[in-house]
Amino acid sequence: MMMAFEQISLDLLVDIFLYKNTFNKKRKLVKIISFKKLPKH
Repeated sequence: MMMAFEQISLDLLVDIFLYKNTFNKKRKLVKIISFKKLPKH
């Protein structure tokens, strides 16, 4: 029982980590895109 629980939590941690990773990459992309859209001073 304990092993199964540990396996589930491990998978969950990996999912959360990957999700945060892709989320951060998307945010960086958005920042780059919005930066390029800004008029040059």
